[in-house]
Amino acid sequence: MTQHRVIAEDSLSAMDEISKVLGNDAVILETKKINGKIEILGSNNIQDVASSNAKKLKKNKEALVIYSLIIN
Repeated sequence: MTQHRVIAEDSLSAMDEISKVLGNDAVILETKKINGKIEILGSNNIQDVASSNAKKLKKNKEALVIYSLIIN
């Protein structure tokens, strides 16, 4: 298993489950708060981590371009 999604009452409980399922080397790809609960997506696959980072960089770059269009 490379990815695991957890919905829990708090971050500590969610992280405990991620560690149990994916191991201590798991990396958090995404964290959300939904209806008072915590949703965490974790992975133990380096390709998932690289893909997640690339998506975040692309999103940040797009936001920067929009911001510079607004201020200019």
